[in-house]
Amino acid sequence: MQLCDLLTLHGPATATQLAARLNESSGATSYHLRQLEKYGFVEEDPGRGSGRERWWRRVPGRITIEGRVDDEQSPAARDATRLVLNEFNRAKQARIQQWRDTYEQWPREWADSSVESSNHLRMTAAEFAELGAAIDAVITSWVARTRDRPAAEVADLADVEVQWYSYPVGDPPDEARQAPRGSGPQPVQNK
Repeated sequence: MQLCDLLTLHGPATATQLAARLNESSGATSYHLRQLEKYGFVEEDPGRGSGRERWWRRVPGRITIEGRVDDEQSPAARDATRLVLNEFNRAKQARIQQWRDTYEQWPREWADSSVESSNHLRMTAAEFAELGAAIDAVITSWVARTRDRPAAEVADLADVEVQWYSYPVGDPPDEARQAPRGSGPQPVQNK
């Protein structure tokens, strides 16, 4: 997750550069980059590097983790799932905190355009799914509209992260506690 975040926020880099940022060995970062490449999260940047120097870039798109930890998974799989989910959320919270710590240093129009919001709705599971699809469609349209724009084309360009959470609150209904469970969280890369 940290490698994906660094490549997203700072652009293409070598395993050695990423290792220095993370206080890791270049061997460790190189191994993890190859694993991320295997599953389609990063790729070699063909426009950079020469000879043995490999530059890596994040594959465009978002990372979505769907599902939940499942009792039918092995204990090791449940632990690995929790580890990935916790790291994914820790990194998002760290970026939110970075914004909160530095927003006064940004031009006013950027600070005024930021949003932290919480809304509570009363809805059915079908309506909940419909809401998620509608929000996803809006965000996806903006991703398509703004993807791969070079900074030279537009003045006052900055990277923006959009996070939104939706989840039921309170205790689950009694019948849901006994319901069969699915296969657990699955990391999904949408492009």
